[in-house]
Amino acid sequence: MTQEIFDARTVSQLKVLSEISAITERLEIEFWLRGGWAIDFLLGKITRSHEDIDLTSFSVR
Repeated sequence: MTQEIFDARTVSQLKVLSEISAITERLEIEFWLRGGWAIDFLLGKITRSHEDIDLTSFSVR
C-alpha cells in the first residue's frame, strides 16, 4: 500500500467521523467507535490504514 492511498483513505474516514460526530451531537445521540479507529483514538495517533469504521450502540442522551 502506498502512502498516497493511506493518506487519501485516512483523510476520507476522518471526514466521515467528523460528520457523524456533528450530526449525532445535534440529534443528542451518542455513538462509540470500535475496532482500529477506537484504538487509534485512545492512543491519540493514527497507527495504520483502516479498511472501515466500526460504530456501535447509538443511544439518546
